Amino acid sequence: PRCRGCGEDLSQTAKEYLFHQYRVIKILGEGGFGRTYLVQDTHLRDQLRVLKKLITPMEGNNLKKVQELFQREAKRLSEFSHAQIPKLHAYFLENDSLYLVQEFIDGHDLLKEVLQNGRFKQKKILQLLQELLPVLDYIHSHKVLHRDIKPENIMRRRSSAPNLILIDFGAAKQFNSTLQQKGANVIYTPGYAAMEQMMGQPCPGSDIYSLGVTSLRLLTQSFPSHDQYGNRIDKLCFYDRKGLNWQWKEYAKNQAIAVDQKLADILDKMIEPCLENRYSCAQEVLADIERLKDNQSTIIQKTNNSKYKQLSLLFFV
Repeated sequence: PRCRGCGEDLSQTAKEYLFHQYRVIKILGEGGFGRTYLVQDTHLRDQLRVLKKLITPMEGNNLKKVQELFQREAKRLSEFSHAQIPKLHAYFLENDSLYLVQEFIDGHDLLKEVLQNGRFKQKKILQLLQELLPVLDYIHSHKVLHRDIKPENIMRRRSSAPNLILIDFGAAKQFNSTLQQKGANVIYTPGYAAMEQMMGQPCPGSDIYSLGVTSLRLLTQSFPSHDQYGNRIDKLCFYDRKGLNWQWKEYAKNQAIAVDQKLADILDKMIEPCLENRYSCAQEVLADIERLKDNQSTIIQKTNNSKYKQLSLLFFV
């Protein structure tokens, strides 16, 4: 992009400039179809926002269809009101480019966190599920799918609670998919997506699957990589492509990673390859987690009662 005032190429300069009411601070990222900026909203005391510019290399009817899709999906996202979903403050079209203005999340993603601090223990995995499953329940009740849940798309807010935020879904993802002419349904990251999603038929169970895989990867600190030919490989051989199943429990056992059997059962059902055998909604997973917590509380109570009895006997001897 070029400055409206002097025409200077802004990708080659660090100078601040105004676009509408937004003062651009820096470029956060860029890809084949757009660029993301950190900006200040000059109409709201310079509050930080994220501005996404989406470039449209299309003309005529194709451009019109993309713009209509963008407007429809952006409108749906702007109607969301949830503390764990970045607020969409504005969206607009200008010079055949599309723009989204979203809430800025001050924090870091979970991939960065696990690489810096080490793998998540099962208590942290339970907290993750308890915080994010209600978010999935919320978006699914609005007939919206995330379609790309992975550690990079979960932010931990630096302050305030709840501090886990689900990012990077909605209008921009739909738009990029359309530009690539794969159809709006073919959105996923290899190594996290369920089979039905890769075949272009995502459903709420697909998001549950991706959240389950995300949990396993954070629990074991195992992430997909690629060979020299660009083929995706699992460095720790988590997924058996022939048998179409995850072999994470064998790895966890060999690495002495403690996992409660009931939690393992929940994770297994979340990542079940067969959609019919998987959890169909977030509420089902939450119900099993509550039963797990109740069971753990009962065990702790029984243990405490046993210790109390032993102390009582010692006191009276």
